[in-house]
Amino acid sequence: MELVPDHRALLRMDVVRSASNRGYHLTAVSDAVTTMTDDALRSMGAESDVLKRDFIGDGELLTFPGRRLGSLFDMADRLNQLVEGYNRWRKPEIKLRVAVEIGPIGGGRQLTTPMISLARMIDAEAFKKLFQQCLNRGRSLTHAGLICSDHAYRVAFGGERTRYVRQDEFTSILLKNKEYQATAWVRIPGFDAESLSRLLCNPESSSSAKRSDPVNPIASPTRSAPVVYVEGDSKGNVVAERVDAPFTIDNRQR
Repeated sequence: MELVPDHRALLRMDVVRSASNRGYHLTAVSDAVTTMTDDALRSMGAESDVLKRDFIGDGELLTFPGRRLGSLFDMADRLNQLVEGYNRWRKPEIKLRVAVEIGPIGGGRQLTTPMISLARMIDAEAFKKLFQQCLNRGRSLTHAGLICSDHAYRVAFGGERTRYVRQDEFTSILLKNKEYQATAWVRIPGFDAESLSRLLCNPESSSSAKRSDPVNPIASPTRSAPVVYVEGDSKGNVVAERVDAPFTIDNRQR
């Protein structure tokens, strides 16, 4: 009989289109991401809680105790702010995709379901395409897009576990990446949940691309979260259909 491993909270980030940078920019971008990650950890007071920090390709993978899950949502928001400041004065610009997951992680190098889920989410074509559509609209607040599993979402918002990130800022999508198929939640600064839903339902809508939809700062006390099912075809195009939300979410205001 095996004991259940301790639950760990995971945060992974990747730099968008890093391969398009010239060789002499790659080191500068990597160093900048490391510095901003350090700054985000300090601002969250989470430096001493990092159990493991791995550098993966053009990004990083950080492992924390499970109790730190809410802080990872806030850390993604802080990274967005730090990247915005960096991009204001430096080139090439940096954009980040960030993924958050929680689950049992044992010792050693064995594959675990949370690690696989994290990798599939951040690399899902639907998430990549949605974030790129948001970047194409040129919102000044859009620098780091966040995706998390349904499990991480429910745990994080099952109590007062975040300070800055609100539950009503997320939109639900169904991801399909290789053998992975699951509900995930996305938050992209500069876009409220309904704006993201419209992009998923009408990815090529020119009217949506030109319209500047303000983020709704205060949501109603309760709302039904929009659920969008997304599937990519063999050419990487997104096919999306909006359906009724299966449950009602209690929002928190800060």
